[in-house]
Amino acid sequence: MGSFDVTPLTYQDKSDIRSLLIAFVERHDSFEDAANKIKEVSPSTLKEIIKGDRMNIAHLVWLNVGKAIGWKHRHKYNIVDTQNSKTLLFYFNAAKEHGETFAIVGNAGSGKTFVGKHYSKANAGKHVYLLQCSEYLNKDTFLKELLKVMGRNAGSKNVYEMMEEIVTVLSAQDCPLIIMDEVDKLKPAVLSFFITLYNKLHGLCGIVWMSTDAIVQKIDRGVRLNKIGFNEIFSRIGRRFIELPGITKKEVEAICKENGITEAEDLSEVWNDCDGDCRRIDRMIIKNKMKKQRA
Repeated sequence: MGSFDVTPLTYQDKSDIRSLLIAFVERHDSFEDAANKIKEVSPSTLKEIIKGDRMNIAHLVWLNVGKAIGWKHRHKYNIVDTQNSKTLLFYFNAAKEHGETFAIVGNAGSGKTFVGKHYSKANAGKHVYLLQCSEYLNKDTFLKELLKVMGRNAGSKNVYEMMEEIVTVLSAQDCPLIIMDEVDKLKPAVLSFFITLYNKLHGLCGIVWMSTDAIVQKIDRGVRLNKIGFNEIFSRIGRRFIELPGITKKEVEAICKENGITEAEDLSEVWNDCDGDCRRIDRMIIKNKMKKQRA
């Protein structure tokens, strides 16, 4: 068997699989429907994993569940709190609790997507939906993707029917939250859906935008040129973009130390090379681990 099958799973690995399993079940009409798609594990064992009462279930069982629901045993950061992550978590929680809307911007590689994914996993079962925006989404596919992350099947519904289902479902939930990542990639026609979501769900469902400052330029230009919908969109995010503070040298060193880089020379190299980009830090952590394996 491959190394994937024999590498010991940590408690965090099992917790990640459990969170993904909860979210997997939520995306189906019933527990039975979800369990039928995990062929090699009994429904009773799946229920035990979901309850979290037993973490000493057989190694192969965890792997079978993980494989069926999309978990991958790869390099993962040991998480370190930064001002960026604390800022994001503060606004995620505020939006969720109060049904408010915030637009957060930060440089590429500032950890927005990483924190968004971690938050949605940590809140599996608590109506937190992370929507990955893309430039190829149109009105139809945008709503289908939103329904998908909500665990709903769009089927043959039209745009009106999908929007009505989204609003109906979210309105009935306790403190739901939609995190829209890379919102700057949305076309203006799709971005205008935000107005409808806000109008129907304000106070009931939190919405957080995450983006680079490209969204600032897009909205500013739309407002300045009086393009249809842009002033309304800007008003609904409070006419303010919340900027992430960026990552400090002390935070970079803390991330490195937590992930196995401890030598002063190596720490200095990471800081000088990373340019505040967490993706670059991750690559250098992997490089360091590979160097240790060869030694």
